[in-house]
Amino acid sequence: MALFNPISIINKITDPLGIVGKITDPLGIRKEITNQVVNGISKITDPFGIKEKITDQITDTIQDKIKDFTDKQNRKEEPIKKNQESQIQENIENIDKPSNYSGSRMTASYNKDINKTSDVYNSFNPYRLPDNEEPFIKGIPMIFMTKPSLNFDATNISTSNFLIDLASNDPDILVNLSSNIELTPFIPIITNKFKEINLKDLTTRTKEMHETYSGYKQLIPGSYIESIVSDDLSIKFSETKNLGIIKTHKAWMDYVERVRRGMMKPSEDSLKYKYIDYTSSVYFFLLDFDLSTILFYTKYTGVIPISLPYSNFGGDITNRDLVDVDINYVYSFKEDLEPEIILDFNAVAKKTAEVFKRKEISNTDLIEENNDLDPYKDLYDSNENFRFNNVEIVRCPIDKELKNKYNINNSYNYNKSFVYKLKFS
Repeated sequence: MALFNPISIINKITDPLGIVGKITDPLGIRKEITNQVVNGISKITDPFGIKEKITDQITDTIQDKIKDFTDKQNRKEEPIKKNQESQIQENIENIDKPSNYSGSRMTASYNKDINKTSDVYNSFNPYRLPDNEEPFIKGIPMIFMTKPSLNFDATNISTSNFLIDLASNDPDILVNLSSNIELTPFIPIITNKFKEINLKDLTTRTKEMHETYSGYKQLIPGSYIESIVSDDLSIKFSETKNLGIIKTHKAWMDYVERVRRGMMKPSEDSLKYKYIDYTSSVYFFLLDFDLSTILFYTKYTGVIPISLPYSNFGGDITNRDLVDVDINYVYSFKEDLEPEIILDFNAVAKKTAEVFKRKEISNTDLIEENNDLDPYKDLYDSNENFRFNNVEIVRCPIDKELKNKYNINNSYNYNKSFVYKLKFS
């Protein structure tokens, strides 16, 4: 507590700038006397300096306590840190060992618990514990459209000035619409410029039955045939500067119109075997991010284009946007996730499909393929051009040794005996 000093207060009141003091006491004698008086009063109130000693003791005690506490914490954390480092090193050493490896009890126990929670088909996981079941992430869509068998012989082409112009300037368009002149059974520009497709759902029709007098009734499932036959299909493409998508479909639609009116003659093969030569099939595959493994597949049969979006080319004079075209088709029938689609795709691609027959499912009959994530790694190394003339689907067995090595039993590509993969050649 500061001592009361009446002399300093009076000095501040009478001489706030200290001018008088400097004039009346140039040698500071009065100030020295005042300081001696104040020190004398302090010695009277605390003659032995006890207050100062107590303050120093308290300060030293607090500093000692802080130092002791810090030393104890360091001694506790040191063995914990060493144990953690030792455990991390042990886990690294056992990362490639199976779960029953006795050298890492903690790792084995963890893998065992994971496997318990990963069987989504035979056990419940109400707490949503981590498991090995890989979630579905929408992959990369890809379509393949088969060539129709349009009869673009000289006689038929001569009936249309548009077809005559195509035969001179864009003969590849006519080649892509005729299965009689083929480098590949599919239309490459359709696959290359594809952007989006609206797939159709499988829906079961229901009907009301057994209605009572009070109004109670029962819904009975009928059939889902209506949802797999005779519907429309829309596919979006990115257009080329040469209008390759539009010209391809215009030539197709012109052929349909002229054959129907008797202005063009259909192909001899279609007349002999009684089929419509201007229909196509569309195969849709949803691929994993390796651009090879097939996650979902469907097929639309009897596909015919019915509209061309010429309206996309109109609009504002200042519009410089890229133009996408939506082509509408009709189809006669669709199938989803049927193994026969794989058989049919390979048959169209002129590839042997014997290994896909139901009676031949042993590993010796399967086409062996490398299970690397990147099936075209060799092409990167050789700097070859990424252009392919054909495509097929192979059935790849899952490596059981790989499953045992990593102790993964329920991940997508490990809980199956085989997967289908798309392979270009």
